[in-house]
Amino acid sequence: MNNIISIKEFIKTEEGSFTIEMSKFISASAETVYGILSDKAGLEQFMECKIEGELKTGAPIKFIWEQYEVDDDDCSGVNGGEIVNMIPNKLLSFTWGDPNPARNLPLGSTLVEFKITPEADGCRVTICHYDLPSEKEADNHTGGWSKFLEQNTGTWSSR
Repeated sequence: MNNIISIKEFIKTEEGSFTIEMSKFISASAETVYGILSDKAGLEQFMECKIEGELKTGAPIKFIWEQYEVDDDDCSGVNGGEIVNMIPNKLLSFTWGDPNPARNLPLGSTLVEFKITPEADGCRVTICHYDLPSEKEADNHTGGWSKFLEQNTGTWSSR
């Protein structure tokens, strides 16, 4: 199986926002992957951060990075929004943003979806991030999501 991350080019919407999409085959069942993503400790390990809030539909969620790589926009080290949807073994989605006004990415202003699709000998995890306000933000988030997929999914098959 191909474990390489597949990244589509940025998609610019008619409204002028950007969408990114990337996927990776995981040698684990959809149930195992969803179990990790829908568990607070599992999602913290995958996202390499602390999470405040409950993982349930409609609940606010905050992602806090203690050691955050600050770029020229002086990122806050906090992202957050609200859990939008949780469909067992298929989908986890939440809104996303940054409280730093320089980012032009208010808390909850974009949508992130983790789609899980069963395949032979495992499943495919597809991350879609919608409504990013600029190509720069699309590029920044592509780097972050691909890093998480590349570095933090290898141990899932051993669970």
